[in-house]
Amino acid sequence: MAEFIVRVSDLKKYFPVQKSFVERLLTGKMEYVKAVDGVNFEV
Repeated sequence: MAEFIVRVSDLKKYFPVQKSFVERLLTGKMEYVKAVDGVNFEV
């Protein structure tokens, strides 16, 4: 059986969408782009 140096489970990374100050003020929420969602790996 192999030994793993790193084990990652359910990795998620989101980045905020750049909006103008006025858009953020009017909508009242931030939007995000999913770069990685639910990735698993072992090294």
